[in-house]
Amino acid sequence: MRQNKLLEALGLPTSYAGSVHVKDILSAIQLDKKVAGKQVRWVLPKQMGDVTVTPVPNELVESVITAFFAEKRP
Repeated sequence: MRQNKLLEALGLPTSYAGSVHVKDILSAIQLDKKVAGKQVRWVLPKQMGDVTVTPVPNELVESVITAFFAEKRP
């Protein structure tokens, strides 16, 4: 992926080898200033220099985080 090549060029990691608990990540996300009620408002890019702020269902966030850490990385 493009962002991985950029991170690698800067000498930054593109994966995490330690153990992670998805519930801990979700709990930390709830502390973000963009939380309204219990719903996180995510800043999502539309195009270069343009973003939209939109709520994303917590179930979707959890499934994406779970899939990310389940994926095999080099």
